[in-house]
Parts: sequence; C-alpha cells; structure tokens
Amino acid sequence: MAAVGSGGSNAAAGPGAVSAGSLEPGTASAAHRRLKYISLAVLVVQNASLILSIRYARTLPGDRFFATTAVVMAEVLKGLTCLLLLFAQKR
Repeated sequence: MAAVGSGGSNAAAGPGAVSAGSLEPGTASAAHRRLKYISLAVLVVQNASLILSIRYARTLPGDRFFATTAVVMAEVLKGLTCLLLLFAQKR
C-alpha cells in the first residue's frame, strides 16, 4: 500500500494513479452525471422490454425457445450497450 503524504497526496502517484479528489462524490462533471443517468435509463428500458417481450413470446403458439438463450442474448446486448456508452464517453 502506498504511503500518504501530509498534503493528502499519494506518494506513488504515477500514470494511471487516481487522486483522492476524484474519488469524492460530487466531483464528476455534468457530462459524466448525464451519461450516468442516460445509461441507467437505457438499461432499465432494456430490462423491462426483455421481460415483456419474453412473456409475450411465450404466449404465442408455435415453437418455443429456451429461456436461457433469451437471457444470454440479453446479457450480450447489455454488454454491447455498456461498451457503446463507454465509447461515447471517451469520444
């Protein structure tokens, strides 16, 4: 563990080190806060639509699908959505 100096700075502050100020709540910029709420809204809508669409598809006549396949595809879609939001943030 790195030693902390008297000024509160990290003694081993190299590239990629996280400063103590960036860990404080409320220091995120407005763009980061907006992206946080957008990603939350997208994932909530995605989960709600997944449940409703699976329930609807299970009531239709015809061949059924495995529920595990639907869950795996939903997780893949969630991962892609998160990656897309991360790339949008880094842009």
